[in-house]
Amino acid sequence: MFLPVGRFLIDRIDDLIYTLLRARFMISTQTVLYKSDKTILDEVREKNILARLDSGSLDKLFTEELWRVIFNHSKHLQYVLLNAKKI
Repeated sequence: MFLPVGRFLIDRIDDLIYTLLRARFMISTQTVLYKSDKTILDEVREKNILARLDSGSLDKLFTEELWRVIFNHSKHLQYVLLNAKKI
């Protein structure tokens, strides 16, 4: 009985994670338009985010690897948007 319920709950959580990531990427992409110097890389902000998240109960290495992927994708989307605006 638990397996189908567990899988259902995992699917709903996956849907939420996906929706939240889409929202995060949409917002982070738009933020580059409001940066005065249009600099995509912000190492201080990334370090602060990782420090905040590393204080949680998830494995530190996993958290850092996951957020590095998220940061890299966000920077890629910002780069694409900035270059599209130059045309």
